[in-house]
Amino acid sequence: MTRQIPTLPMPNVTLRPFIESDIDESYLSWFADEEVIKHLYVRHIAQDVERIKVSARGKIDAPNSYFFCIVVDAEKKIGTISLNKDPFDDVASYGYLIGSRSHWGGPYAIEAQAALFDFGFRTLGLRRIWADALSTNVPSLFNFHRLGFTREGVRRQAAVDGNGEAVDAIEYGLLADEWDHRRTRFFESE
Repeated sequence: MTRQIPTLPMPNVTLRPFIESDIDESYLSWFADEEVIKHLYVRHIAQDVERIKVSARGKIDAPNSYFFCIVVDAEKKIGTISLNKDPFDDVASYGYLIGSRSHWGGPYAIEAQAALFDFGFRTLGLRRIWADALSTNVPSLFNFHRLGFTREGVRRQAAVDGNGEAVDAIEYGLLADEWDHRRTRFFESE
């Protein structure tokens, strides 16, 4: 059985399956921008073209990974988002990147996450989605709260930021029934 990854439309963004041809100059440029990757774990690894391509291909091909391109205006790529389902339990981790700085601060990240969570809970039947963020990543911490996540723990001094300072990683989780209560804020027309 072939795994089908659907296209997920929202008012301001659409999530569509990431394909190999999406690994283009704009995609590669996001990983060369220190400001874009400063809160990502990849910031510690030299980001050469081949390493980025291997990583993207791995996400495309992984049987329990749902890797999407975030697009606006029909086909302008502004970022990526992925859901990584545990093969044994109905739980998944996720991560996202808005690589286009001109799209920071708008509705794009929130809408992309809402679409992904709805897909995860309603289509895949997940019971829990989780993620973490560095304590210095204020926009992501804000988004967790806005989306209804519960702060579940702190891994103290778990990472080193771009200034060489030890920072905490804050862990968050969202359960299916919590999303059911929260989702109407993002899907009001239903």
